[in-house]
Amino acid sequence: MDINFGSNKNLNQVAKVKQNPKNIQIQNTSNFTRIDDEVSSISRRLKLLENNVSSIRNSLENLEKNQIDSFKEVRRDVKVLEDENDELKKLTRTLKTTIKKMIDDFQNVAMASDVKVIQNYLDLWNPVKFATPEMVKRIVRDELEEINDLHSNTVEIDKIVKTKQNINSGL
Repeated sequence: MDINFGSNKNLNQVAKVKQNPKNIQIQNTSNFTRIDDEVSSISRRLKLLENNVSSIRNSLENLEKNQIDSFKEVRRDVKVLEDENDELKKLTRTLKTTIKKMIDDFQNVAMASDVKVIQNYLDLWNPVKFATPEMVKRIVRDELEEINDLHSNTVEIDKIVKTKQNINSGL
């Protein structure tokens, strides 16, 4: 019976089995033990590899979740920035409109030379000497009184003149 285990050690064991058939049972038991040990070792290594794969899978899931969360946060930030940009555009348009209105208003404002001309006219007219409405009323009243006095004086003078004429004509 030839058994090929693929190594010199195995061939030596096969030769010993041929020499002593009682060793076959011992040899089979030791082979089974060795195979069992190797299977256990492979099983342990397989479990370690499975644990490593599971750990890597969990890490990948966490990375994907973090990446999705980061992407959502970036999208929110971009949305906020877009909203702020829109507000800034509106503000800029408002400022441009206001500045244009101010420029138009400033074009209608008197220049320093215009103000100087007005000041010269005011100095010439001297509005401080102008009369207030109360002063004008008083002046008019005084003048009317004077006219009334003159009129009454004129009426008296006319009476005197008529009386003198009547006297002169009767003579």
